[in-house]
Amino acid sequence: MTKELMLVYHFENINKFYLGCEPADPCPMSGNPVVPYSATLIRPPLLDTQGEKIACFDEVAGEWQIKENIFWRPKVRESNYDAGRQMATYAPINLSIDKDLPEYPSIPMISSGPIVGINIGERFRYVHEKFDSVCQLHKLVISGALQPPHSANAGEVFAPHMTYKLEVEALVYHMRRILDSLTQLTYLITNKEDFNQSKTIAHNEIGRVADLKIASNDFEAILIGNGKEYAGDPTEFLATINSLFNSFKHCLMHEESCILMGADTPTIVSYLAKNNNHNNEIVYHNHNAFHIMMGFQDNVMRIIRNQKLRQQTNA
Repeated sequence: MTKELMLVYHFENINKFYLGCEPADPCPMSGNPVVPYSATLIRPPLLDTQGEKIACFDEVAGEWQIKENIFWRPKVRESNYDAGRQMATYAPINLSIDKDLPEYPSIPMISSGPIVGINIGERFRYVHEKFDSVCQLHKLVISGALQPPHSANAGEVFAPHMTYKLEVEALVYHMRRILDSLTQLTYLITNKEDFNQSKTIAHNEIGRVADLKIASNDFEAILIGNGKEYAGDPTEFLATINSLFNSFKHCLMHEESCILMGADTPTIVSYLAKNNNHNNEIVYHNHNAFHIMMGFQDNVMRIIRNQKLRQQTNA
C-alpha cells in the first residue's frame, strides 16, 4: 500500500497569507512530517495566491480564513550569470606584466603607471588564489568539516556558512577593484588632454558603463566594445558584477543570503533592490562561482587587449 504524500502549507509570517506548499520532510526519529516555522499541515480551502481572495492562517484558531488579497509582495527576478562556456573549461591564467599589459600612463607627482600595472597583475593572481580558497571552503562547509578558528572563545557561535560568504565577498571585491582600475586607466588613455586640464579622472568605476548597450566614444568602446575594432562581451558580465558588488555594499537584504550556497558547486548569492527601494524589482543573484570567475578572466583580458589596440592605433 502506497503511503499518502503529506504536504506542508507555508504562509507569510506577519500577515499569514498563503504562499505555497511542498512535500513535508519526515522526522528521522519518528517518521512524522516535520512542520517548519510559518507552516501547517492543514490544507487551505483556496490554493490560489494571485486572485482577488486568498487564504490566511489563524494560528490561534488553527484554521484558514479567506480574506481580500491586498497584501504587498516584493517582485523578484533571479539572475544566473552564464560565461558562455562550460564550467569544466575553467583554468587559472597568468597575467604577464611585460607581455599582456600595455604601457599605462603615469600622473606626474601622483601615480606611476608601471606600479599600477604591477598591482593589477598581483591582484589578478590573488583573485585566483581567493577563488581556490572559496572552492576549498565550500567543500569543507558542505561536508561539515570546517572547524572554528583557534582564536574563537569557548561558547561562541561559529557560523561556517558566514566564513564562506565573507571569502566570496572578498573575491568579488578584488575583481571589482581590478575592473575599476582598468576603467580609470582607460580614461587616462582616451582622455589625456581632458585630464591634463582638469586633473580629474571623470569616470572612476566600472558602473559608469556596466549597463550601456552602445558605446558613444572610445572610452566606452574599450570597456564594452563597439561591434567593430573593440571587442565586446555578449554575456553582460560587467552589468552582473556591478550589480552583485552593489548588493554586497548597499543592501541589508544581502545578509538574508548568509546560509544560501550551492550543494554541489560553489555559488555567489545575494539580493539587490536598486537604491534600496524595495518597490523596485529585487534581483536575486544566484551565480555559479566558476562562471563568475570565467567571466572575470574573459573581460579583464578583453579590456586589456582593447587598451593595447587603442594605444597602437594612436601611436
